[in-house]
Amino acid sequence: MFERTAVRRPTDITGLAGFDTGALAESLLFYGTTSLVLDPGSLKEILRNVGVDSVVRLARDDAVRVLYAPNMTTIPNAGSLPAAGWGLSTVSTPAWQPDRFIPDAFYEVMGRRGAARRASSRFLDRLELVSPDAFRPDSDEAVIAETVSEQAVREVLRYVAPGYALPADVRFEVSYDNAAGYAVQTNLDFSAITAEHQRFYNTTNDVTVSHVLLTLAGVAEDVGMAAYFGSDLTLEDDGFAWPHLDGLKWPHFAMVDVLAG
Repeated sequence: MFERTAVRRPTDITGLAGFDTGALAESLLFYGTTSLVLDPGSLKEILRNVGVDSVVRLARDDAVRVLYAPNMTTIPNAGSLPAAGWGLSTVSTPAWQPDRFIPDAFYEVMGRRGAARRASSRFLDRLELVSPDAFRPDSDEAVIAETVSEQAVREVLRYVAPGYALPADVRFEVSYDNAAGYAVQTNLDFSAITAEHQRFYNTTNDVTVSHVLLTLAGVAEDVGMAAYFGSDLTLEDDGFAWPHLDGLKWPHFAMVDVLAG
């Protein structure tokens, strides 16, 4: 048995990459300690898919650390580009705070107020809080240096807009300073990328430079999470594919491999 691992829901701008309960089961089977990092979306998902009683037992198991992140990583948009003066930041709302969100999430899944209050109380008293900025490098410049590469951008767009014909010489050059925030020079056609993304996923959502940067930052957070816990990182099976998307795979392993060099 290995010593420690960490698992959380991967960053995915399509909104389709849910929490991988198979990865969680693998972690519990093969590792002595599992750090399970939940956010508002993945908490509800795991309550529905694993069951409230099982989630409470996990939280109270000495071999599991259950953490909750009420904050979300963001890069504000200014049209198709990051907003001037902005880098990576974390945002939250009062509705996501644990003493409010978690009892409501248990109630939404269970449908019984008293039972939800008792179950969420047992869950909360073992819960730890964490923020995604604890997993990132200390500076926005370091995030860029560690994550932005032609190969990484290709991996993101291969999934986000499968039919988009990437240029032979992909250019995605990012700089950052404290006053101007992120600046990006690229030969990618984000209007065409958005059109292909909307066609393939049957959505009205745009794809912007900020979305690509956020995806890369999310992978950096996954790698940083392993360092934060001094553990391995459990990701979804490389063979996993969305059955309703013609077998298309979320390139999480590939992205981490790119970041790890």
